[in-house]
Amino acid sequence: MSNALVIRTRDAAISGHDLNRQLRRASSIEDVKGVADKAAALLKYAKLAKRSRAEQNQWGLVMLLAWRRMGELLNAMDRHRGRPAKGSQLKRLSEMGIDSNQSHRWRALTKISPEDLGMIL
Repeated sequence: MSNALVIRTRDAAISGHDLNRQLRRASSIEDVKGVADKAAALLKYAKLAKRSRAEQNQWGLVMLLAWRRMGELLNAMDRHRGRPAKGSQLKRLSEMGIDSNQSHRWRALTKISPEDLGMIL
């Protein structure tokens, strides 16, 4: 990603490199969800600030990569099969704040390589 991919706020500057680094280090759904939420907010800001289309696409790519990573984490998790047993430690999607449509979309993104996602944008 280019060095131009930086959003400056009153408190700090946020770059695409920072979010990519956070995404690589993220090991839980909550961590990745935080990165995806930041990328979505920065994409919205870039649109409102009428930044270049290339910059908007870069923030969108960071968001898509975060969603793809969430799909990978969801695929790796143990899932409920049928009705859960009493005392089961497995979390439901709803307990993680994820609906079934989001889960399906994120898992579908895992079938597309990160390089191909970049080419789509």
